[in-house]
Amino acid sequence: MTATTKPVQQPIIGWYCEGTFPALFTDSVSVAKRWMETGSKVSAVVRQGDTAATCAARAPDPGPTAVEQSLSELTPGLIDILGRPNFTCIRLAQLLRLSGAEIAKKAEAEQAAVIHYLLGFYLKHGNQWDEKADEDLERRRLAVVAAQQGKGNAQ
Repeated sequence: MTATTKPVQQPIIGWYCEGTFPALFTDSVSVAKRWMETGSKVSAVVRQGDTAATCAARAPDPGPTAVEQSLSELTPGLIDILGRPNFTCIRLAQLLRLSGAEIAKKAEAEQAAVIHYLLGFYLKHGNQWDEKADEDLERRRLAVVAAQQGKGNAQ
């Protein structure tokens, strides 16, 4: 694909108007279908006499995006983290809350917070993510218990 492609001239009927449905302004269903397939919008159409110029030229394909390049394979560890049902996140989310994390009391928010927390360990420690996460969770649990016992003794 070249970087300099000329605009394609398409016949139109009616008057130019802002919007997203080009079939209203064309005399051909196939023209409208092509416009919709390429993602063009009527607002991108410039009226030139009896034809409309659409910018058929697209930026050259840069290849894989940064996201595609950074995604690792779907390993059993990632499946364990990403496939975690929301109802299994309740206790972990509560422990994270007691440790100072602000998490809304909604299943979706709890699930997202727990997955985010565990992914951090996966990205940092790889296959040892679960051991490191268990160590951190135990440390948090002990800190919460100690804090609650301290409150009980202070009263």
